[in-house]
Amino acid sequence: MEKTKEVDFNEIIDERIHKVAFGKCVNDPEYQSAHSKTIALMDRLREVLSHEEQRNLLNELESALYIVESIFLEYAYHQGLEDSQIIYKVMNVLEINVAMKRKNELSNPC
Repeated sequence: MEKTKEVDFNEIIDERIHKVAFGKCVNDPEYQSAHSKTIALMDRLREVLSHEEQRNLLNELESALYIVESIFLEYAYHQGLEDSQIIYKVMNVLEINVAMKRKNELSNPC
C-alpha cells in the first residue's frame, strides 16, 4: 500500500513539473524571447555549417542541452519541495505573504 502512495505522489509531481510548471514557463515573455533567440541562432548555425556531419553534431548538441536542462529543472523542483517549509518560514520572516496565492493555487491546482 505504501508503494502505491509513492507512485501516486510521483505521478502528481510529474504532472505539476511537466504540465503546470512548463505551461507557466512557456507563457513567460522572457522565456519566449530567449527561446526564440535560441531557435534563430541554431537555425543560422545550421545554415552555415558546410558538412552533414557538422549539422548532425549540432542536432545532437541541441538534444543533449535540452536533456541536461530538464534534468536540472527536475532536481530544482524536487529540492524546492524538500526545502518548502524552510522557504515558507523565511518568507514569513521577510513578511512576504504567500498564503493567499497558495490558497488560490490549491483550490485550482491545474
